[in-house]
Amino acid sequence: MLKTGLLCCVLGFGILFASSPPNAQSLNYVGEVNFPNTPFIGNPNFLVGGSDVWGYTAPNGDEYALMGVLDGIAVVAIPSQQVIGTIPGPTNSDPYYHRDMVVHGEYAYAVTECTGAGEGLQVIDLSNLPDSVSLVDTFMDSVVSSHNMDVDQGTGFLYVLNSNASGVAIIDASDPEHLKGVNLLNLPNVHDVHARNDTLYVAEGWEPTFSIWDVSNKLNPQMLARVTIPNAGYVHNIWPTDDGRHVMTTEETEDKTVKVWDISDMSDVTLVGEWLGPNDLAHNVHIQGDYAYLSHYAAGVIVLDISDIEQPVEVARYDTLPEHDNPGFRGNWGATVPSPNGYVYGGDFDGTLSVLQFQTPVANEPGATSNENMLVSVYPNPSTGEVRVRYELGEAMHSRLAVYDLLGREVASLADGEQQAGTHILPFVTTDLPSGVYVIRLDAGGRTETQRLSLVR
Repeated sequence: MLKTGLLCCVLGFGILFASSPPNAQSLNYVGEVNFPNTPFIGNPNFLVGGSDVWGYTAPNGDEYALMGVLDGIAVVAIPSQQVIGTIPGPTNSDPYYHRDMVVHGEYAYAVTECTGAGEGLQVIDLSNLPDSVSLVDTFMDSVVSSHNMDVDQGTGFLYVLNSNASGVAIIDASDPEHLKGVNLLNLPNVHDVHARNDTLYVAEGWEPTFSIWDVSNKLNPQMLARVTIPNAGYVHNIWPTDDGRHVMTTEETEDKTVKVWDISDMSDVTLVGEWLGPNDLAHNVHIQGDYAYLSHYAAGVIVLDISDIEQPVEVARYDTLPEHDNPGFRGNWGATVPSPNGYVYGGDFDGTLSVLQFQTPVANEPGATSNENMLVSVYPNPSTGEVRVRYELGEAMHSRLAVYDLLGREVASLADGEQQAGTHILPFVTTDLPSGVYVIRLDAGGRTETQRLSLVR
């Protein structure tokens, strides 16, 4: 089911085709969980019951996938694919059963466009996993139903579309079980938001615009930029690169490209690149490091190399709907960035959770070698404070674990000496480091493996 055909990227405003990716990345099938579905109204051949997905890494390093399913939010242990439980949600009014969720700390927050029993912003306690998962609160202020939400991992504030998509509710989640509404940012139309470092990125649907806001003052947000997309479709989502100098946008309309924008000068935002998958209809894009991860409907989950941000190149794809690559609302609805152990989760309309693993046999950092048989992860990631680095050694050997900035300067040494075989978990206090991206590097037995860590303040 993994397709490795023609790859395309943008050169100027034209399309360049390549026969192979620049590196041997792969998006490998691990397994799947099939949740219940139901025929879409008026179309018995179109099954619905799945929507967005998100990942969660527990303090001990265990990983889980969260997925919107027909009757609520399902929590699945990874890689065993055991369904721990499902938090029931409303099921009326929305024939697609849209559900969206984010995780902050040991809580998940979930919204849906459905109404009925359980409607509102749900607060889900993940701290008792793998034994259980529980609903601890439902917040109803302005968000009886909602299509989308996000959390600023650095500040802990939630940004949630209000019930009629005319604004974004700003919610204080410092006490997760007692949320507090702070303000409502009024907008002409809003479909999707992303928040990072007190900056809010807003996709504004049919306006057709996207806007960027300084929300450091929650009571008085300031618009930094609003961009009208020429000849646009439905402006669906927006996501910034790690350095915040660019954003990528999707338009949920046939033949409308995924676009790359230079936002380094907010007074002069410019279009610098475009890309589109084989089914001509993209859904969402998320970015981590040098890669963008797209849910691309009938084309499946697609990974783009954006190390040259103006020329995205497809380097991996897992086609969740191999029957065809026709445009239309079929196939992959949601896709995540990789977990600490490289797991990528895809959620399809028909209720299928695909568990994939993204592998880069040649790491991006200079001097790194194949990591095929070594495992290293860092969590939480992104982080605002202390993190834990977990790695596996197949046998006793000399190992060195260190942290570097993107200029290659060592900023911390966590281990350097002979270590026993097995699992090692080391704490790393990051409070002396500024926000940014760092590289965790493990050298052991003549091999090197790296993981990126994003720090947000």
